[in-house]
Amino acid sequence: MEEIRKIGSIGIHLRRGITSHGIGLNVTNEVLEYFNLVDACGLGKRVTSLEEMGVPVGEETWREIERTWCEMLGDELEGDVIRLQGIAELEEFWGLERGEIMNAMIPSEGNGGMNI
Repeated sequence: MEEIRKIGSIGIHLRRGITSHGIGLNVTNEVLEYFNLVDACGLGKRVTSLEEMGVPVGEETWREIERTWCEMLGDELEGDVIRLQGIAELEEFWGLERGEIMNAMIPSEGNGGMNI
């Protein structure tokens, strides 16, 4: 019987009425040795990657995976999916100043969090 391995993760976070969603898909073998040092999601399974499974993984491949995933998610949610590559892009999208995102997501003493 073939070993069951973990190839990715999906995360959803909700705080103060703001949702964040993310996906992690192991494409290359670059960091697998580090991931294999932890019990991924407590599943007791080893991690794998597309590359380890024999899928050619040049930049074109992962760009196509990203594009297809976003299209499929948008279709499923019946809406647009906006691809952001980091916190700075999210702040820009929401019209926030640099570093202001933390006030929106993690209220500190006295600010009560932002309403966006």
